[in-house]
Amino acid sequence: MAPNKKDSFTGSTPSVRSDRNVKSSATNHSSEDQVLLGALRDFIVPFVKGTIDKQRVNELDKALTGRAAEKLTSALRDFISSLVKASSPVDNSATIDIDLGRNYQRIRSDASESDDTSDESDGPEDSYVNTTSDSDQDDPFEPGFKENLLPALHGHVFNKMPIRLLHIEPRGSHLQVSLIDREAIYTLVEPRMQAKIAKIKSRGFQRRTKSNGKKESDDEIINRMVLKCTEYAILSHTWLRPSSEEVTFDDWVKRRFSSKERGYQKLVNFCKEAFIKYDLAFGWMDTLCINKDSSSELDESIRSMFNWYERSEVCIIYLADTGKLADMDKDRWFTRGWTLQELLAPDVVKFYTRNWKRLAEDSYDDKVNKNITKYIERATKISEDELGYNIRSESISRRMEMAATRQVTRDEDAAYSLMGIFDVSISIAYGEGAERAFFRLLQKILKANSKGTLDVFNWAGGHQYHDNSRSFLLPSSPRKYINRSTSVNLEKIAPLEPLTLTHMGLRIPLLLLPGVSRQSSKTTGSYSATVKISSINRSIPKTYYLLDDKMSGGDGAKQGWSQYTFAVFNIEQGTRGIHIPQTCIAIVLKCSQDAGQVTSAGSFKRIGTRKPTTFEMRYSGSYKAGKDWREVQIDCLKAHGMQLVSLYL
Repeated sequence: MAPNKKDSFTGSTPSVRSDRNVKSSATNHSSEDQVLLGALRDFIVPFVKGTIDKQRVNELDKALTGRAAEKLTSALRDFISSLVKASSPVDNSATIDIDLGRNYQRIRSDASESDDTSDESDGPEDSYVNTTSDSDQDDPFEPGFKENLLPALHGHVFNKMPIRLLHIEPRGSHLQVSLIDREAIYTLVEPRMQAKIAKIKSRGFQRRTKSNGKKESDDEIINRMVLKCTEYAILSHTWLRPSSEEVTFDDWVKRRFSSKERGYQKLVNFCKEAFIKYDLAFGWMDTLCINKDSSSELDESIRSMFNWYERSEVCIIYLADTGKLADMDKDRWFTRGWTLQELLAPDVVKFYTRNWKRLAEDSYDDKVNKNITKYIERATKISEDELGYNIRSESISRRMEMAATRQVTRDEDAAYSLMGIFDVSISIAYGEGAERAFFRLLQKILKANSKGTLDVFNWAGGHQYHDNSRSFLLPSSPRKYINRSTSVNLEKIAPLEPLTLTHMGLRIPLLLLPGVSRQSSKTTGSYSATVKISSINRSIPKTYYLLDDKMSGGDGAKQGWSQYTFAVFNIEQGTRGIHIPQTCIAIVLKCSQDAGQVTSAGSFKRIGTRKPTTFEMRYSGSYKAGKDWREVQIDCLKAHGMQLVSLYL
């Protein structure tokens, strides 16, 4: 394939490429480089030999504390980086060369003038108030602070960053893009951290004051500096149809792509935006940066995906079906399973049209731009408030509801794409089926949470066991949460006892309230409730009367009336007994045993309902000062027609 004059790619085996680049770099040094090398040689050699004059050392120390030292440090950093880049280990042979056009230098000059302090900030200032006190310069670090910076950087690169990144490097009016692994990433970012360490040694360091009035800890400063050194852009998009037009890892390694293909143009435009608009030297996109032929790499990538998006400096969202803002909510991007976490995880997102134009120019982050968020809410039913805070603090059923209608290419991805949103991890096993994958996800969610776990059961649908679960308390897919109840708050409620999933089902403590389809003149005790339910097989709601006197002694069954047991699961431990919530949420059961005599030895059938069953509890007894009518002593439950029991369902 003949290379394009503007967008060409080159490549060879890694070892040959490295030697060739080093040689090329060595033979093309400018005169300034040669002078720099000579000066360094003349300075370092006598110093090492111990012949340098002490007075001269003191003079050099004083001379290297001003602006000249900064320029020298900058020049050294750039020069060393160029050598390192030329000889750094690159795990893939191809590179691409992108022509930035005649306007590039003007664009870069404008960007530099508007952001000439970016290197000083070491990160966003959103939650900080700058301090100006001179005493802050003398604020001491904990012992070993500077020594911990490089190990922290190393640990971050090899454990928290993507396995591969696109390295975007300016070459005059062109960009050279290569695909590098973590070792090469560290080789490139380590000089950045060394420069920051040198700056601290020469100029001191000013701690920031956080919004709560407290100053940063050393660990917070280290984390901020590490993130600043490792900034990268990340792409969110939908795969092209046909997918063969995408540039994949295998295509890159074998240099099997054309500059005329849409996938190549997507890659080029992403790299341009990352470098020109955001001044970022690294980028990540799933099509190219994951070797899907490696099962271990695919497994790590899928498990880590949420965190990679969360740690990105900016998420560039490419809407391939959108030409203008008014059409944004109709884009296919909003219907896909994986793009949910790609919207929610990043701190900063920026939407682009199919022609790579920004949908909004008036904001840095589109998640806080009301002109954008109204279309996001229209497409996803996710509010601006929900976009603005940590999605992992949202209720379980709400997060499931967000994913309920999304589509995936591989069935198992309906579960795998939710791991990060729920902060759990399961192994990747394509071929296991969607229900099995979702069941394993729910298992992890149940184990990972205490308070809020009961919200897993806030769903509606069929009552049959599904193939991969022996519990009819667990749904078969996120779609079952479409009609979740919003009238109960289960986030702060912990189960009365640990929830245990066994071969017999899921063991859960329940407050059983018998209900009958006809009402008598009185209740069994002082409590009652009325509830309407629409079963899956019945479109017309039917009313049931809970704790009605007709249920005592099985009279309801004798009369042939319809009767169910309403198993309330949002109960809490009170100071003297069981605390009954104002609004109850229950599972509707058909039990083989009479009311009040239900045991785990009986048989149970869940009645599928169109919506979760909720109702308000009423109290008709006398009130006593200082007593909460919603709290019932356990030994008094039977007198009110209730039963507390743990069942395997």
